[in-house]
Amino acid sequence: MPITLNSITGIVNATWTTATRPVAPTVSQTGYNTTLQIVEYYDGTQWMTSEATRRSDQVIQSFLASTTFTVPAGITNISEILVVAGGGGGGGTLGGGGGAGGVLYATNIVVTPGAVITVTIGAGGAGGRGQGNITGSVAASNGGNSVFGSLTAIGGGYGGQYINSGSTLAGSGGSGGGAYFGSPGTGTLGQGYSGGISDTNIGGAGGGAGEPGFRSFFNGGTANSVGGNGGRGIPNPISGSTVGQLVGGVYYVGGGGGAGGTAAIGTGGIGGGGNGATSGNGNNGTANTGGGGGSVLNDPYLAVKGGDGGSGVVVIKY
Repeated sequence: MPITLNSITGIVNATWTTATRPVAPTVSQTGYNTTLQIVEYYDGTQWMTSEATRRSDQVIQSFLASTTFTVPAGITNISEILVVAGGGGGGGTLGGGGGAGGVLYATNIVVTPGAVITVTIGAGGAGGRGQGNITGSVAASNGGNSVFGSLTAIGGGYGGQYINSGSTLAGSGGSGGGAYFGSPGTGTLGQGYSGGISDTNIGGAGGGAGEPGFRSFFNGGTANSVGGNGGRGIPNPISGSTVGQLVGGVYYVGGGGGAGGTAAIGTGGIGGGGNGATSGNGNNGTANTGGGGGSVLNDPYLAVKGGDGGSGVVVIKY
């Protein structure tokens, strides 16, 4: 149907659905796509909106597990890429919270149609374990890196903990793990923040992509101690993507884990961080958010385990 001009309503474009677009369109052919509810035109290669940098039928693709991505025909630019690494494991007995996986966001990445791009989704780090009466202590571990092509987000640092009558320092990573004595783990510039400081037998919280982890407080005894809260993550920057932890209508990724306490338990940072615990095991970070694992406060000789970090994710828009 050709464009018509009505003196009252103005220009009336042809209409079609995405499935019934013209089979052999001419350059500059314009119409209203009722599927997408948007005016689009043909540039000789693909359908475009009036925004020259954005295709009218843009695709949002999420990768929850490692794979490869083959660039579709006609695609020469990926407009947005979000890469989130796995969160660090939370410390076991008297431990610090795990740090969130590093978060990278990039725009307008040039690609070649048909190219095969490696996609790696970082696993969450394992939570640490207290000594127990039979088994030995096991330190927590860092989260795994997530990769999309040349972009690498660094896995979150593990939380420190009491281990074999001593302590392990917190791990550094995308975001740093919370401390148990000593210094907290540091974050990676542009990807996340440091973990929180420990205050006498109460581990600090893991850092997040949006802020550092908070310190813990020892108020005259473990019965009055307060665990630090995990550092907040960041909102998913890709409009239309529903990946992340939904809070108040916004999807967040990359929150740090919370430290255990007795009077008040540290809560996981918004963005998938696991809460701390006073007994039993710490809480895991949320899968595919990069949230750090929560730590646990308990007797040094109980084999309690910190929470595992949440796995990472990659989201692209093209």
